Amino acid sequence: TPFESWLLLITVAALLGLVSRRWHAVPAPLLQVAAGVGLAFVPQLAPQLLTPELFFTLFIPPLLFADGWLIPKRDFWRWRWQIGFLAIGLAFATVAAVGYVMHALLPSLPLAVCFALGALLAPTDAVAVGAVIEKLRLPPRIGHVLSGEALLNDASGLVAFKFALAALATGVFSWQAATLNFVWMAAGGVVIGLAVAWVTQTLRRWVTDQGLEDASLQTLMSLLTPFAAYLAAEEAHASDILGAVAAGMYAGMSDTKNLTHETRIAAWNVWQLLLTVLNSLVFMLLGLELPPILERITTYQPATVLLYAAVLSGVVIVLRL
Repeated sequence: TPFESWLLLITVAALLGLVSRRWHAVPAPLLQVAAGVGLAFVPQLAPQLLTPELFFTLFIPPLLFADGWLIPKRDFWRWRWQIGFLAIGLAFATVAAVGYVMHALLPSLPLAVCFALGALLAPTDAVAVGAVIEKLRLPPRIGHVLSGEALLNDASGLVAFKFALAALATGVFSWQAATLNFVWMAAGGVVIGLAVAWVTQTLRRWVTDQGLEDASLQTLMSLLTPFAAYLAAEEAHASDILGAVAAGMYAGMSDTKNLTHETRIAAWNVWQLLLTVLNSLVFMLLGLELPPILERITTYQPATVLLYAAVLSGVVIVLRL
């Protein structure tokens, strides 16, 4: 049953967490993806456990909200130009580079399709970045810049993807429309996320001022905030991802000032458990999806697909360096 499948995934994730702590050389996400690939051959787990829409709604808001909450705000502001240059400049440069290389490898593919593929590869995943750099001894500046970039570059990738598909369907591309759409997605998502977080934090402060503070209630309100910001931004056709990130950054600054030490500890214990489970399941689900996807590829030989994947990965890595 689906319930037993989820229990199995969580149990395997917990065991892999222990292995990762013991074997520091390999980041936990790599072990979890590999375990997911292996579990994909278990017949009971082969069917898709979540639709993509439900996956994004359940997993992405709390994970990105927590990243926004935890990122050092002073360092984020200090390195804002480097973060912005990577989140916008590097993202669009990756779209172009991957697009032209893919078109050279497969001239039969329309260039717009190749750019759409580049848009999918351009944004770094905030969850993966945080999990990997946690294991590496990077200088603090590099860690802060990479984490900040991962939180912001989704708007660039989404806009590029949307307009690549539009160009494929209509044969027309408008720089003006793309620019305006990018501004709305980025700015709209941030503003909506901040607004939702402000309302939530105002309500939480009011509860505290009335002498009604309860750690469980405050934690529940904290858990609901990322979903409210994400869904509100999505409804406005702005960047739901930036909405969740902005809400987390605002909540991180507000919680420190307005909540008691006991409430913050209680909330953090719940959040830490939730994040551990969600982080593990994200990577295991990715691995679980890989074998069925490869089975559906019939146009090309597996070796050819792996070669293309290696070439594009090399392009992305070299460009980033």
